[in-house]
Amino acid sequence: MANRVYISILDAKNITLSSVCTEDISVQAQSQFTRIGDFIPSIGALASMLNVGSSIISGDVGKDLLSLQNALDVPIWQKTEPVKVTMDLNFFIKTSGYYDVWRPTMILQSMNILSRNGNDLITPGLNIRTIPKNAKIEDRVAGENTLLGTLTYAKNADLDEIAAADGEVLNDSDFSTTSKFCSLYIPSIVYLPKAVVEVAQPTWSKQLSDKKYPIWSKVNVQFTGLTPAVYEDNFGCINPKKIGKIIL
Repeated sequence: MANRVYISILDAKNITLSSVCTEDISVQAQSQFTRIGDFIPSIGALASMLNVGSSIISGDVGKDLLSLQNALDVPIWQKTEPVKVTMDLNFFIKTSGYYDVWRPTMILQSMNILSRNGNDLITPGLNIRTIPKNAKIEDRVAGENTLLGTLTYAKNADLDEIAAADGEVLNDSDFSTTSKFCSLYIPSIVYLPKAVVEVAQPTWSKQLSDKKYPIWSKVNVQFTGLTPAVYEDNFGCINPKKIGKIIL
């Protein structure tokens, strides 16, 4: 069966999205490394010079000098990047062009560009005010499931689909003017408790519903976590064997 993607807009009232995965998902988690010789370049240069000099003079290289050179060149951890998730999300009309297609696509579009809040413009990403709250790795409580709120907002996303049958009523509360952060949950694959949308590029159907909404859209989207990747927080916590069968 096809997997689903669940997205919840943080600090916003009941804004949840759900989409069936019809295409492959790319997850990037990596660390950057440096070399000891980069921190002390004079030692690295000296070791290299001694090795080359020994080779020129005697035609061989001393074991101790070679070991020193190798030790200076081994990769040393420098930093771990946040998880990046890239995928295409597809939205198709079922009962409502507004709720099924237009609304979720526009919410994603709004997450990586400016939004108006009165006379102010809300910027995507972090700033000095939001860094202390969002750019830190949360402490874990022993035995606590790190999938905070996932099942709740996943169920809310499905309820949104049911509510769509009630009609296409535009409501300003459907969009957040203060939050540009979200959480992302793809069962058995990845969980980002806090993330930003760096890319949201929609392709729209040229055909419209009877109420003038596109009947489908495809959004190429990239989510980036706000904190360095931690296995237990982003991957280990969604092992189906640990959290059991998820029934929405």
